[in-house]
Amino acid sequence: MGPYRALYALVALWAVLHSGGAAVRKKVRPPLVEEEGRRKLNKQTHCQFGNHTYELEERWRPDLGPPFGMLYCMRCECIPVQRKRRILSRVRCKNIKNDCPKPGCEDPVLLPQRCCKTCPGEDYADLEEDIATRKLESEDEEKILKEFTVLLTGKILVPPVLVPGAASGYLVYTKRDLHYTIHYKGITRPIAIRFSNEEGDILEEHEIPPAPHHSQGSKVCGVWRKVPKVYRRLLQKDKLIFVLSTADHPEGIVGGRVMKHNAINTEAYGTLLLPDSKSPEDGLGSGGMASIFPVADSIHVSLGFNGIFTSRDARDAPLVVSLLYEENGEMQTITETATTLAKAHPDYNSVTVKLDLQPSMQERLSTGQFELRISSRDGQRIQSGRIMPKVTCNVFQAVMTPTEVTDVTKDPVTGFIILDIGSDGYIHYKMHVSDPNIETVTIRLETDVETPSGTGMRVLQQVTQNLTDSWGNGSFGRRSSQEVEMMLSDDLVVTVYADAVPLIPNSVLHKPTPEEAARIRTTRSEKIHMELRGQVRQRLYTDALLNEMPILLLGGNSTAGGIAWLSVDKDCLLHYQVYVAGLDPRERHLLELLQVRPGKYIAPIQRVLKRFEGEQVEDLAEDLDGRSLAYLHAGYTYLVVTSKLSGKAKAMQLRAKITELYIPPSCLPRYDMTSLHKSGGTNTYQDGYNDVYGGATDHQCIYADALFEDGSYWRAEHEECTMCSCQRGNVVCEKSVCPEPTCDNPITMPGVCCPFCPGNSTVGEHREAQRFCYFGQGDRKYHPAGSRWHPYVPPFGFSKCSLCFCEPKTLAVKCERITCPPLTCPDKESFRENSNACCKKCPASVSVKTGIIVPPSAGQLGDEGGEKMIAKEILAIGGCKYRGQVHRNGDEWHPTINPYGIEKCVKCHCKDGRAKCKRKKCPKETCPVKVQSDDGCCERCIDAASSESSSRSSEGKVKKRRKERERRHRKTRQPKDKNQH
Repeated sequence: MGPYRALYALVALWAVLHSGGAAVRKKVRPPLVEEEGRRKLNKQTHCQFGNHTYELEERWRPDLGPPFGMLYCMRCECIPVQRKRRILSRVRCKNIKNDCPKPGCEDPVLLPQRCCKTCPGEDYADLEEDIATRKLESEDEEKILKEFTVLLTGKILVPPVLVPGAASGYLVYTKRDLHYTIHYKGITRPIAIRFSNEEGDILEEHEIPPAPHHSQGSKVCGVWRKVPKVYRRLLQKDKLIFVLSTADHPEGIVGGRVMKHNAINTEAYGTLLLPDSKSPEDGLGSGGMASIFPVADSIHVSLGFNGIFTSRDARDAPLVVSLLYEENGEMQTITETATTLAKAHPDYNSVTVKLDLQPSMQERLSTGQFELRISSRDGQRIQSGRIMPKVTCNVFQAVMTPTEVTDVTKDPVTGFIILDIGSDGYIHYKMHVSDPNIETVTIRLETDVETPSGTGMRVLQQVTQNLTDSWGNGSFGRRSSQEVEMMLSDDLVVTVYADAVPLIPNSVLHKPTPEEAARIRTTRSEKIHMELRGQVRQRLYTDALLNEMPILLLGGNSTAGGIAWLSVDKDCLLHYQVYVAGLDPRERHLLELLQVRPGKYIAPIQRVLKRFEGEQVEDLAEDLDGRSLAYLHAGYTYLVVTSKLSGKAKAMQLRAKITELYIPPSCLPRYDMTSLHKSGGTNTYQDGYNDVYGGATDHQCIYADALFEDGSYWRAEHEECTMCSCQRGNVVCEKSVCPEPTCDNPITMPGVCCPFCPGNSTVGEHREAQRFCYFGQGDRKYHPAGSRWHPYVPPFGFSKCSLCFCEPKTLAVKCERITCPPLTCPDKESFRENSNACCKKCPASVSVKTGIIVPPSAGQLGDEGGEKMIAKEILAIGGCKYRGQVHRNGDEWHPTINPYGIEKCVKCHCKDGRAKCKRKKCPKETCPVKVQSDDGCCERCIDAASSESSSRSSEGKVKKRRKERERRHRKTRQPKDKNQH
């Protein structure tokens, strides 16, 4: 939490600066400085405040964390702000202390966790709750309709876009997330989608990543996470507009209104209707969609369309619906019906019809040979499309676990299978098992059936599959509409049979030796029969599915198994979906990341992602730092599922090594070379890292496949004469800075960065240039005898105000701080010849001042005795940078939280470059009634105060009145006294 505390106050102040209050109109500095390099999340519909997100219209009290704590007199809210055509979110905070009502007593008290003072016995809790922390009312999620549909055409846009293509979409709302699948035809590949209101204001916008499942199936997949309630109202009222954008039409090529739809789950087939080539030109920009589901000897067709009717068809508009079948290359009409719409709308019309179709023909619905056609009565306006299985971005998967365990001493085999319905009607699959020695498997599609003896399994299809490195893919050989419907309704079971060679048990940190692996492969006579089974489930699409294949979670000696979908987006957020099978339903589970450091005999780092119950968990991790993402990228991280029963210790149930996970390069740690080039080799350490809360952390760095602890330093491998250090997870490198030689002809040796002057003395028969000093306490380099250099002192880099020397006789290293000569001019007239210079100089034209000047003592900078010092100098000698202000080493101050003011209960102290803030320690009071002390920092017992005052309450009131009379009397006598004088 420490590194993020600064962000809490930064966002709070930024919001207040835009609130428009008179008290904050002038420009002020933020109360705390944001940590450099922190990624900002681009959330249009949510406000980011510290590590928390709030939706539009939500209100809360800000909590800045220790030492500041909760600010009870501050109210923050997430408000919508319009920028051009986009609706953005912004935090606005206000100090409500001045809004408190005036108490009606003479001695009001401030109760704990309150902002307003009250009279004894009163409490303004309800009032403050209304003022400071009123949240949006809770809503009953069960009352919200879950399923929606949208028809996207160019005709609905303003101005209309006359294109021959269209799109249709299905949306599912669950757990405040809106999942969408868009199928398009006749337009180029979209690059973005956006949600807007009826006025055209953009509420949410998503870029479409170039994933294979987007381009291969003419689909757009995505999810709008955490839809704010203000936009959920638009969704329920059919006032949300969905728009697709392409490179040629960035403002939108097709769009449509998101409508309620109650029959999505029962739909098995569908089609996208496009205008016929023979239709009039005014038919461009129109289209339709149809949802089809078979029943008995007919099919029900739910239509949504525009462009069929003209302005003359306002009422009692006729519509003809036809079903055609392709046979021998020709389309033949097999059934047709006519219906009448009581009222026709220019933008959208919907109708449901029933078409007769025998069960034998229904079995061919998934073959792509059927065409649905709608037309006006005169046949002038026609739209048509091929019927195909429902297009969806959802994934169909099964976690396969053993049906029985024959040998408890060996690891059971588990696996998974991913199914997909192709546009040709065939069911395709990809599968993976944990045993690499399995060469051939038999895959069966089954379903539950009722038998006289109970529930049994009926085999629908069977296929034999050869595996390569435990992976296989293929298709089932027969197209079946019944199996497609079962798959969409979660009624399929996959069973895999094989003969397997037994494996020796593995652990997370242990792999079989080559001898063990060879022994396993040679024991072909020990093959055992294996049977895996899993229920096929349809799972909603999330951004975790951007990674095309999941990883398999193994259960060790248990029969449990699982799969995990993982992906990292451009904002460096880790999306995950995890599904398990075979775990005890009574157990509570933890999903964790286990980081195993390479080459280090230390305990792995565990990080809890989420607690969950049941068989699935889905979320995203927003605060993974560059080090954690580098572990993921390098394959040093495991995904672990642990479980715990009441009264028992936590046990690891499932685990998998995360490999081949793509991490955007911008999310990985990188060298800070920009500062190096700009400064010409000067210190690349940035002042932002010297801010408050820079205490002990665990920010390691990865450099050249090696791991370095925070604060460590080493010689660079990417460039000669360069030193690197690990600074809070960032690798910072700096080229060597050489002191000026003191002789006319310095020499240079291979492998030595700085030229040096050979000394006059020799030792024995060896020349000084052939002897070296090893600087083990510094840069860990060998330096020639007689050479001089500036020591490398991270995080400040090469110390140009210090000089080290290799003693020729003793080969000992001596380092001393450079003593600057006394200045002969005023400090304001002094200057530095260059940025690398340690000491200041006086201009040549300045005359030498007379007088006695006390020279500085050894080890001190002679020009630092003045009061004026630049920020870099103060920081270089242990100063701190806090809220934009530089403080000297040893300074103490109270921080300012705008617009709250000075926080007198917190004191900050600068020591050796680290600013630490602590809240005033308060004694623990055990009395039942407490009030705030006079300074507002601690609580005091009201009983003690009242008991003391009760004995002299009348006396206190008399004294108070007497003092008031004396004060008024002195005021009346002052003019008279002045006149007398």
